Amino acid sequence: MVFLKLNLQTKMVVVIVGLLASVCLAIGISTVINVRQQLSLAITEKAISDTQTSLEIIDLLYPGPWINQNGILYKGNVKINDNSEIVDKIANLTKNTVTVFLHDTRVATTIIQDGRRAVGTKAADNVADAVLKKGRNYLGEAQVLGINYHANYTPIKDANGQVIGMFYEGVSKQFADELERGFILSFVGVVLVSLLLSSLVGWYLGRKIARPIVTMAGMVEQIAAGNLTVNVNLAGVAGDEVGQLATTFNNMTTQLRKREESLKTANKQLADIIEFLPDATCIINKDKKIIAWNRAMEEMTNVPKTDIIGKDHYCGTIPFYGEPRPFLMDLIDQDNDELAARYDYVQRKGNVLCSEVFVPALYNNTGAYIWATASPLLDNDGNIIGIIEAVRDITERKRSEAALRQAYDELEIKVEQRTQELSAMNQELTAMYQELQEANQVLQTEIADRKWAEKQLEQKNEELGKAYAGLKSAQSQLVQQEKLAGIGQLAAGVAHEINNPLGFVLSNFETLQKYIGRLLEMMNVFRELHKQVVEEKILSAQQTAVQITAMEKQKKLDYILEDLEPIFQETNEGLNRVANIVKALRLFSRVDQKNQFEEYDLNEGVKNSLTVARNEVKYVAEVQQDLTPIPPIKAIGSQINQVILNIILNATHAIKAKGLDSLGLITIKTYADERFAYCSIEDNGTGIPEEARKDIFNPFFTTKPVGEGTGLGLSISYDIIVNKHHGEISFISEVGVGTVFIIKLPLVQ
Repeated sequence: MVFLKLNLQTKMVVVIVGLLASVCLAIGISTVINVRQQLSLAITEKAISDTQTSLEIIDLLYPGPWINQNGILYKGNVKINDNSEIVDKIANLTKNTVTVFLHDTRVATTIIQDGRRAVGTKAADNVADAVLKKGRNYLGEAQVLGINYHANYTPIKDANGQVIGMFYEGVSKQFADELERGFILSFVGVVLVSLLLSSLVGWYLGRKIARPIVTMAGMVEQIAAGNLTVNVNLAGVAGDEVGQLATTFNNMTTQLRKREESLKTANKQLADIIEFLPDATCIINKDKKIIAWNRAMEEMTNVPKTDIIGKDHYCGTIPFYGEPRPFLMDLIDQDNDELAARYDYVQRKGNVLCSEVFVPALYNNTGAYIWATASPLLDNDGNIIGIIEAVRDITERKRSEAALRQAYDELEIKVEQRTQELSAMNQELTAMYQELQEANQVLQTEIADRKWAEKQLEQKNEELGKAYAGLKSAQSQLVQQEKLAGIGQLAAGVAHEINNPLGFVLSNFETLQKYIGRLLEMMNVFRELHKQVVEEKILSAQQTAVQITAMEKQKKLDYILEDLEPIFQETNEGLNRVANIVKALRLFSRVDQKNQFEEYDLNEGVKNSLTVARNEVKYVAEVQQDLTPIPPIKAIGSQINQVILNIILNATHAIKAKGLDSLGLITIKTYADERFAYCSIEDNGTGIPEEARKDIFNPFFTTKPVGEGTGLGLSISYDIIVNKHHGEISFISEVGVGTVFIIKLPLVQ
């Protein structure tokens, strides 16, 4: 009854406020229902979108079909069973739970049950029935190990189209419920505020402008949806404020249509500019989706734009790194020290980022160095609406820089090494010359001793019959005479053996002095080039590089570098030969032994004796050595060496006397038993006549022509082996076939 007493305007206000309250309540209920449906649908669509993105990433990372092989699931050549890496990568990108099924069994998952991954558990029966048997997606709520999820199950098919498993991504329903509760609380607050405001403005809404405004609201919604072709036409209100507002809206849509056409033209021009930029360029929008992938980027990555446009920007990193990961552009709108550490360095100039980095997967995993530049795209308010990144291949520049540094370092090292080697070689030659002087002094001393011994021998010969003691003294002097005579006989040959290697060593040393002079000239020019490069004098450096090329040809640098190794090798061989000869002479003479019994290596004595006699033997016979390992014996080494040398020289003379058309053969063997060491020396010379064999060890007996032998060699050898060393010396000979001498020495005196 009270309502009837109110005036018409108040009634309209009350009615309108009541209607608004009813509408708000109805809209609230409808909105809550719709929001729940839309929220569920949005989360499910997110799962579908994330599933599609995830499968695209898997196809890029692991190309090839899905395969079920003996109960194990493969993607291409990659095993999926228990492969936590792939599901963890996708989960980190989408923030969802991820599972791969073989049939209805989980083989790889991020879901944790009882502290471990739920591999081996089964999918729900209704899910398996829909996906595996009917071959369609399962969308909506699903219970996974007791937890409700908004899920998307997608069939996994092999190359023949057979369903062999499922791929699952899901969002926890608890997350959706929390969003729903937050929305309802917010909506209730908005409704209460709306009711309060509606009371204040209800009186105005009672006027006749409600219908025109509703009409205009519908038009505005179409404009907001992108339909710029509509016009607001309100008959009867053209002259009032509502009509003016409609006219303004019509003018606005006209201007918007013109701006849209201009924007399309500008966008087309910008797209053409980006497409033909020389640097590989890509652009992402504010949703981090790739919206531009120019021709240079296609050529660099071998990925066509049709396969990448619209995908998440992480997909764009796979051709560079072989896996999805953040780009340099991700540092534009966030500070990420971990991401920045992946680059060699990052330089920021205002909003622009520049960086240099090695990308291993580019060019079929050959890898390359790139220079990347990233810059934000801003709207009129300065908000980031996208990011553009340009990439340039700088591998050749890096290689040129590295090659120049390596060439300089190698040249420095070679010059230093060659200088050290020449210095060491000069020291060796000096030491060798000193050793030769010492050896020559020893020879001169022995020759002087020989002359003195000859005089003493003449005196002792006159007194030969005086006493047995005098005879023993004379015999000792004869031993020394024979030794000196042998040394005198071999001196010329030894000098010849030393002179040959020493000659080409000295020749090579002169050549090396010339080469070092040229290399030092080249080194000075290289140092000047290095100084110019450091000071960034590019023109001067280029001129110096041309000068270096000319000098390399003029100085024949390539020939010198090729010739150095043979020169050092030949010089080293010559020095080794001289050193071996000097060592053999010193060991053979054993001037430091002073006729005392010491440990003696019989095999080494044979080798040293052959070295001393080499010039006498090499033109007459080949020498075969069969030296077996034997223990050291107690002996006077110089005397045993003299015996071996005497027998080798006798064998050489016997072969020479035979007059062979080719080289003869001398065979030397050593061996030992429990008590004795043996040395046999065999030749294929003339042999010893039968009538001479009984006198072969007698003093002054010789089968050689007069003037060619003293007849003391074997007599002295017999005395050394039998009397002084308590051994045995024997021989076997056949005329025309040859002779073998056998020396038998006790291991212990």
